[in-house]
Amino acid sequence: MDAVSSIKLAETSAWRDLKSLSPHTHIEDIEAVPEGIFATDGNGFTAVATVYVALNFGGRSASSSTSDSFPAQVQGHFDSDGNAVVDSVSVDTASFYE
Repeated sequence: MDAVSSIKLAETSAWRDLKSLSPHTHIEDIEAVPEGIFATDGNGFTAVATVYVALNFGGRSASSSTSDSFPAQVQGHFDSDGNAVVDSVSVDTASFYE
């Protein structure tokens, strides 16, 4: 859970989908779903998470902001010291467009 909550989403490929949601998308948090963490073959893991964002629209004189959340899938492995290492993150933003 710590590895998921410490992901810097702006440094992952998932950021492209998130930043396209608004002119000024701000990541508020990423939270692992405890029941959604599973060991995979070998020393890997997969985790379900929720990404919380603030979506900011408009300029300085007229702006609006809204909060939203999106499901995420995290893939990773455990290094030789037993620490969780995140390999990839994907965020499903489809609900924003529905």
